[in-house]
Amino acid sequence: MLLPGRFLPGIDEASLLELTEYALVSAMADWATFRAAGFNLRLAVNVPVHVLGRLPIAALVAEHRPDSPDWPGLMVEVTEDQIVRDIKRAQAIAEGLRDSGITVAIDDFGAGYSSFSSLRELAFAELKLNHSFVKDCATDATNAAICQTAIDLAHRFGSAAVAEGIESLADLQALQIMGCDFGQGVLLAPPMPKERFLGLLQQRAAKPAAAAAPTGGAPPAAATA
Repeated sequence: MLLPGRFLPGIDEASLLELTEYALVSAMADWATFRAAGFNLRLAVNVPVHVLGRLPIAALVAEHRPDSPDWPGLMVEVTEDQIVRDIKRAQAIAEGLRDSGITVAIDDFGAGYSSFSSLRELAFAELKLNHSFVKDCATDATNAAICQTAIDLAHRFGSAAVAEGIESLADLQALQIMGCDFGQGVLLAPPMPKERFLGLLQQRAAKPAAAAAPTGGAPPAAATA
């Protein structure tokens, strides 16, 4: 298994488009595997904004989407800094994606320089708190205040708040108290192949109390492109 930092730097545009298409199509195919095992997951794929604008998303979804009324659609994660470069374009793309059953998550929130008024223009399903603010939020008053503000902001917009990079039980408990909806990080589960992830889901389903995420539920799986 290769992490993104091993294969994304220096990738050419054509290869990035092919890789993104592969990730999106694979996520739709993988949903059937998880659903057959009893898990109806909305899978998420990290995609650059400019790539979304060039891929025939509607056609890809029409051709490869699962033929099941249970399919919850896909989620694409776009970093905050990419969105605020051209919020109008991001908004147009998000509206087109919604028609294809795809929602948008703002990734790495807090790392960019967006204003709350700009984000309000984009209908997003999740706001993902940057790991640099999540780390030590149980003991660092500044990080705690930023996390609480971001969580409240997401809820005010009718979206879910997701904490990235949770590494300690203390931070997890602090996020629970703040009302964070979901979490991801090595404390909950490290990156892993699909087969191992399915096994982990089955293990935790058998022991629900051991599968604590900020709301007591497992976060969406993420296929990274």
